[in-house]
Order: sequence, then C-alpha cells, then structure tokens
Amino acid sequence: MNRWIVSLIFLLTFLSSCTQNKVSLVPSKNKLSEDTFKKSLAKIKKEIKENPEILKLDVKSKKSLDWYENSASISYFAKDLNLSYKIFSYIDTKINLYEQKLLNEKLIEGFGSILVNDLISDYTPPIYERVFVNVYMAKESLLKGDLQKYNVNLNRAVERLKYARTIFEKEIKLKDKKDENLSKNKKNKDYKKIKLTKKTLLPIEKEYSSLDAYKPYQNFENPYVYFLKGIYYLYTGENLNAMDMFKTTYGLIKDKEEAIEIISKAWELARDNKKENLLWIVYLNGLSFKKIEKRFDLPVILGDGIVVVSVALPTLKERGKASNTLYILVENETGKNIYTTKRLVNVDNLVAFEFKKRMKYIIPKEIIRATLKTFLQVEAKKHFGFLGNLIALAYSQATTKADTRQWLWLPKEIQVNVIKLPKNGKVTIYIPNHKKYTLSLKNNKSSKIIFVRSFYPKDEVIYYEANLP
Repeated sequence: MNRWIVSLIFLLTFLSSCTQNKVSLVPSKNKLSEDTFKKSLAKIKKEIKENPEILKLDVKSKKSLDWYENSASISYFAKDLNLSYKIFSYIDTKINLYEQKLLNEKLIEGFGSILVNDLISDYTPPIYERVFVNVYMAKESLLKGDLQKYNVNLNRAVERLKYARTIFEKEIKLKDKKDENLSKNKKNKDYKKIKLTKKTLLPIEKEYSSLDAYKPYQNFENPYVYFLKGIYYLYTGENLNAMDMFKTTYGLIKDKEEAIEIISKAWELARDNKKENLLWIVYLNGLSFKKIEKRFDLPVILGDGIVVVSVALPTLKERGKASNTLYILVENETGKNIYTTKRLVNVDNLVAFEFKKRMKYIIPKEIIRATLKTFLQVEAKKHFGFLGNLIALAYSQATTKADTRQWLWLPKEIQVNVIKLPKNGKVTIYIPNHKKYTLSLKNNKSSKIIFVRSFYPKDEVIYYEANLP
C-alpha cells in the first residue's frame, strides 16, 4: 500500500510539466500578411526583452525548440532578418550539441516519461527540420549579402543529410536501450506483463497506412539543399561542382517532380559556363503536414487478462497549397513572356517518411505507457477505494497526450524556375486571380534570386530578393 502512495505522489508531481509550449502564432485561415507577422513579432520581442535568458545558450530555457523554430519563422516573415538569424543560430547550436553527445553516446534519457508523456522531455526536431534550419540560415545570409555564410550554412545542411541515417539510428538505439533497461528492471514486474498483439496494432496500422503514398526521394535526402548549393558554385566559378550538385538534384527528383527540365537547364548553364544575367525564382507554397492528436481504444494483454486502454498518438493532417503555381511575367526583346514555377520538392514527402519511421518506436511505447496507467488505476481503486480511483483517473486523463510539437511554418512544396533577367529589371509575380506584384529589381546588371512565400489562397505574397555574384 505504501508503495502506491509513494508512486501516486511521485507521478502527480509531473502534472504541471505535461502541457505543451504555446507557439507565438500558429497558422490560421485568417488572412496572413507581413503586417500580421509584425504584430506577432512585437510579442516575441517583448517576451525576449522580459526574459533575456531565452537566447542564452548557457542557461536552460523554459521554451522548447519548436517555440524557437516558429518564432524564427515569424521574424523572417516580418522581415526582421537579424532576429530570425539569431534565433535560428540558437537552434542550430542546440542541435549540434545534442548530436555531438548522441554520437559520443553521452546522452542519458530519463525514465520518468514512460508513465507520463513525451511533453516533459525537450523537443528534439526531426532531421528534416534540422536541415531546414540550416537552409533558412543560408538563405538569410544570402539576403544580407554574406556569400561566405551562405556557403557555410549550406555545407552544414549537406553534412546533416550525409549523416542523417547514422544520427537517426543512434537516436532509435538510445530509445531502445532505455526501454530495454526498463523491461529488465526487476521492480518493473507490471511492464513485463504487457503483451502487444496484431489485434492491438491493427487500428493504428490502418490509420497510418495512408502515409505509404508519400515516397521519400532517397532516405532523408532533400533536393532543395543541393539545388541551392549548385547555384552557389555556379556563381563562384566552380562549374564542375555546380554540375555535380545539379546532377545530384536531378537524380533525386527524376520521374518524381516537374522541375526536372529546369534542373537540366541549370546543369547546362554550369556546363556551358554562359555569362548571362539570370533570375532564379523559388516559390515556397502552402503549409506542410500538421501534427494532430488522435485517440485509440485498444485491447492489450495484461498478465492473464485483457484490458482496453486509451492511447493518444500524433497523426498527420494535410494542409493545402496557396496555388498550383506562381506566374512570372517579364518583358524583353521578344515581347511579354509568362513563365510558371515547377515543383522541385514535395515537403510532405520528407515529413511523412521520417514521421512513419519514428512512429515504429513511438507506438509500442505509448501503448505500454497507457497500459501501465490503466494498471495504476486498478490498483489505486483496490487499495484506496473510490478516492484512489478518482485521483488515478484524473492523472491518466491529464497525462494521456500526444506530442504534437513541430515547426508549423514549413512549406507544403518548393517550386522553382530560372529565366533570363529582363534588361529593365521589372518582373511581375502573381497567383491566378490575385493581386499582382511588380518588382523593380535593384542592380539588374547581375543575376538574382527571389524567394516568394504564400500560405493560403487568400494570403498576401511575401517575397525577398538577393543579388548573386
């Protein structure tokens, strides 16, 4: 009996830690614009001013990394590149420290969350998010005219992709070791009584089977990284390296994406070493999958009997595109010409691939966690009657939550094109049946790249332009 009193007191102390961090702004279907983001940016700046330790690496932050990811994105959309880069740099450093410890096998995970939920743990971004952190840092460096940092950050993204499989396997090995230690512990007799059958897993497998339609490019690979790296090499005179990057991009998207002809053109530009001013267009379209919670009532064998347990798991909800394409209108010696962007990367593919790989670990752990809570409830009722049952039930309901933390602002897809830069420097971009934006590109004597962002069909388009060497 004393054992259960101690256990209940111990477990209930975790209740205050089981809520998710609120992000500064989540995407809504209200009209999003630069002004919308500036209002949210003001709140972020106020919070940082009141809590300066938020950006101090030597102080443990009360915020999880998803808050930083979303805050950095909002700063970027509000066109505060300095703050956005500073926040992304904080995230990158934290991820680097984590991965170094992981590779050196110095990480130790606590066992407390097995009876609560993963929300008491620090948020560890999935690999595709880690890569996008470096991509955003590279992009922001280019926008500020720092080609060296652009290259350094892209190199980091390439390195993350290179070691992605090793990092992922290390993470899974660490989690497996944690569960193995728990199951071997003589004090965890209840853990050993739990058996998962095909009947237990069938409803969950059915729910996630739709993710099979999203195919990876090649494991964790992201063609967008190599595309941007190819552009860098093209304008620093390293044509062979540029050809290699565009060839890698081509191989990843062949028979999968519409941008194949554009990548072929980019490769030819590197091969022929043509000296002409070009305009590269990158269209970040829509919003990628959103994690939501879904509950399952599952039959689980516990000792000689069967209990029905309630399990909360994250699943993916598809979000839409702002448009099918971006139109680019230019006027040159041949008259008016309209071009369209073509898809280079389906970001949903990256998300779904890694999500499903991680769920193979998450699902059994969550079922075991839910079963132990059910067993706790039964024992509490047996030893403490109605009051014990009530407390255990309240505890179970309060802690049965899926970890749906994520970077909410990643695009659904990335589209690209490259065209000859008009002599007058004027380019009009637009989404069908929406406002047209005429850009008077500065210094039209050099090649340029424009990054265009739109979230929903009714939203304003946000864009940046950068000069290439």
